Amino acid sequence: MVETAVKEADIPPEMDVQTDESNSMTTREVTQFAAYRQGQMVSICDLDMGSGEGNENMEIMLLGYVINGSKRLKVEIGPLVEWCIEYGNDPTLWTHTARAWYKILSPSKEYQKVHELARRRFELCSRLFILAVTIMPEQCTYKSLVSVLAAPYKQMKGTPSIPNPLLGTTSCLTFGENARLSRMRRRLLGEGDPYGKQLHSGPSRLSG
Repeated sequence: MVETAVKEADIPPEMDVQTDESNSMTTREVTQFAAYRQGQMVSICDLDMGSGEGNENMEIMLLGYVINGSKRLKVEIGPLVEWCIEYGNDPTLWTHTARAWYKILSPSKEYQKVHELARRRFELCSRLFILAVTIMPEQCTYKSLVSVLAAPYKQMKGTPSIPNPLLGTTSCLTFGENARLSRMRRRLLGEGDPYGKQLHSGPSRLSG
């Protein structure tokens, strides 16, 4: 029997992780997901070129399972507006629609290869953020950072090299500028535990 996906507008409240009363935006968790445009799997990185909202030929939808504890529901959500990273000691990947924020967990098996670019950008930016607040600016040479990034971290794979397609036309972080790293470090350390802080009050756009 084929499992029918529930449209985003019909997702029941019991699947919500929380609701931000200040802006009425709901938060949910989605796993075993894949992003599509006109029936073709695409990377969520394509959202950096514009969400395409209002243009059905460009809109990106997400098919997956919303989970909350033991509850699980197949859904189709979208169109997606953007994707972003919430930085910290336990960084997370997010996307959102006009209705809700979605914490992105694991891609479906079929989507893993397409998701590889977004996964590597997420891991690289997350680790660079942690390095920026733990390594002194004078130690932040290109060689030392690449050496550290080559080793695995938690569930993240090592990144022995950083090819241009990974960074794209706008780099995730420009880590050759010690002054920028120094300012970031001072600001974050001045706010307390750097691992528990984000660059912004909410999830941060992945951009230069």
